Amino acid sequence: MYTLMAASEDDRIKSVVTTASWLHDAEAVKLFYGGEAGVKEKLAAARTAKKRYAEHGVVDYIPTISTEDSTAAMYGPYDYYLNPERGAIAQWSSDKFAVMSWEDWLTADPMTTAKNLQKPTLMIHSDGAVLPQYTKTYYEQIAAEDKKLHWMETELESPYHQFRYYDQDAEVDEAVSEATEWFKNKM
Repeated sequence: MYTLMAASEDDRIKSVVTTASWLHDAEAVKLFYGGEAGVKEKLAAARTAKKRYAEHGVVDYIPTISTEDSTAAMYGPYDYYLNPERGAIAQWSSDKFAVMSWEDWLTADPMTTAKNLQKPTLMIHSDGAVLPQYTKTYYEQIAAEDKKLHWMETELESPYHQFRYYDQDAEVDEAVSEATEWFKNKM
């Protein structure tokens, strides 16, 4: 998301590749974060946490992920983040999501930037990655004529294929191969 937003504004970026990008708008965030009421609650909590940080230097945290605590930033059975053989490593903290970051995350809307994206762009995604229709919609709206959508096959439902792009050989190898070829031809 942030790469596409930056590429639509920054001429130093000459070509773009995304893999299983998370693209959302105000309607999509409601799907993941408790509907309109849940989003409003998180935005209010973020503003309170920002004020507390500005006044006292204290950062308020909630769990990053949990299968038991519904207040976690990611609530559900997301194996990658909970599995010590994958993402649950000592260098990553599952209990340190800064509440103040909710506002910036939930109000970011990359969808409007596609019409300004003039750089050669490759997007790699699947029906099983997060918000697949948003990737298709973004791709269709990219202003650049030099663009490609590489859609990978999966039997996993959305968003569970998303996490395989992080560390599973089949997804990583295919994505790296596509990206390498793209950059070799565009740079």
